[in-house]
Amino acid sequence: MKNNLFESATQKSILDRIQKLTPESKPLWGVMTVNQVVCHLADPLRDVLNLRSTRPVVPGFLRPLMRLIVLTEKPWKPGTPTLKPYKQGPGGKGTPPTTFEADKSALIQLVREFCSKDATFRFNPHPGLGRLSREKMGFFIWKHCDHHLRQFGV
Repeated sequence: MKNNLFESATQKSILDRIQKLTPESKPLWGVMTVNQVVCHLADPLRDVLNLRSTRPVVPGFLRPLMRLIVLTEKPWKPGTPTLKPYKQGPGGKGTPPTTFEADKSALIQLVREFCSKDATFRFNPHPGLGRLSREKMGFFIWKHCDHHLRQFGV
């Protein structure tokens, strides 16, 4: 896994790209607004840092298959389905947006907190992927951020 949020250059790149988001940013695909995406990116960080409580949404026997699909070097396609705990809008359980600047600031702080965890920190399981190694968690969070930052052209 060549990109990992625990690498300082990768972390800096993601934070720089988040900084480029503005309230006027428009998606190249999908239906989420920029503020919804900022909250959507923050929720998995909240979950794995044990700041938000979610329950598994994928049966244990399917998680290895989910990891094979999700944790690949190949970029995710636009329109990739979203798990209910992260879905914004009706029927979803994602954190609702407040103000853009407050939500963006919270996301930046969560990325920094995530990256500050050393090798002894035990991340909470992801509701769809289960428990991941530190390396795989760093890759997954990077890939999720990269996907949605590309969605908004940054």
